[in-house]
Amino acid sequence: LGPATQAVMAAARAGEWTRRNDGTVTVAGQTLAEGQYELVLETPEARPSAALRTADLVVTLDVALDDGLRAEGAARHLVRVLQQGRRDCGLHVTDRIELTLDLPAELAAALGPHARYVADQVLATEVRHTDLRDCGDAVTASIDGQEIRFAISRSGAGET
Repeated sequence: LGPATQAVMAAARAGEWTRRNDGTVTVAGQTLAEGQYELVLETPEARPSAALRTADLVVTLDVALDDGLRAEGAARHLVRVLQQGRRDCGLHVTDRIELTLDLPAELAAALGPHARYVADQVLATEVRHTDLRDCGDAVTASIDGQEIRFAISRSGAGET
């Protein structure tokens, strides 16, 4: 390419090229035949991404967390903790429970929109929020580095 090399390289880096059906590539007014160029997919730095096996597409994931996603994650974590608490209490999978939660104010506010989800997942017929620091039956756990307490009892709902 001689003196056109620098212009071709700059245009290629800028994405100013076209690939034709015959396998040639035109860049900076120069036509390059197969074997004279190499097409390489580069993934953005510092972003989770990968090229497809067909080498014609790059997939980049947006993994930024906002407050809504953090709250949803905390709700799912709380469900896991409570499900383990149900197992530790010897409850059957179908047993309904009454749940008492003692959560830090910030966590309680974040979990508010997910309260129904949590209750449904753990089969809680009633959910109360109260201070459980002096309750001997309370279980202590951690959600996102914050200490929580909870108490579970079998619900009388539906019993005859």
